[in-house]
Amino acid sequence: MSAGSQTIFAMGPAVKEAAADLRSKLLQHAANGLGVSPEEVEFDDDGVFVASKPSSKLSFEMLFQSSTEWFATRGPLIGQGSAMLRKRSPSFSASVAEVAVDPETGFVKLTSLTTSQDAGRAINPSLVKGQIRGGSIQSVGFALWEEIMYGEQGQIRNPSLLDYHMATAADLPTIEAIIVEVPNGDGPYGAKIVGEPSIIPPVAAIANAIRAALGVRICDLPITPERIWSAVQLEKQPQ
Repeated sequence: MSAGSQTIFAMGPAVKEAAADLRSKLLQHAANGLGVSPEEVEFDDDGVFVASKPSSKLSFEMLFQSSTEWFATRGPLIGQGSAMLRKRSPSFSASVAEVAVDPETGFVKLTSLTTSQDAGRAINPSLVKGQIRGGSIQSVGFALWEEIMYGEQGQIRNPSLLDYHMATAADLPTIEAIIVEVPNGDGPYGAKIVGEPSIIPPVAAIANAIRAALGVRICDLPITPERIWSAVQLEKQPQ
């Protein structure tokens, strides 16, 4: 399924198997066209060639045309693959946060956030970093702003984005995303799940940073200025 942060982990093995199947069929098809056995041909970036005679070659474009164009000599080559059900892949993520806190008002500014995640093998590193940053931003919202408020009769008091604060670019520093690669499990090339793991640690990192700055622990989320101010005032009271 393409859900649960495991699209590559769940579908990747089937795609990899289909690609290997197609490669085998391409070798056979090219070998027939070149008049040699499949063991005598090899691939490069442009097509298939006879190992002992590199000039004897069929480009990928020619192979495609021979299976799909109006002068096709056979039907299209189709690779097939399937992935059986497997155990879910573990994933690990960690964050480091820096904050600036005004103890008089309780205002918190997130000044730095770094999140790393073990992706096993990053099939598309730029997209993996995007997933890490996206999960981190969602976590920052949980930590500092996002909260559904209810009235005395159970009605939602902040039903729109005018009142429900979600993180915007104006609220955030540049988030550094670090990919750790420890291949493991059934994913293609050892790839693991990507996406949701990075949602977890920034909340704790931000809460710990606020604790380090003020010396008081806020146990309720989001950590709003009101909650910070109340906790600071309570700490000031004589024991």
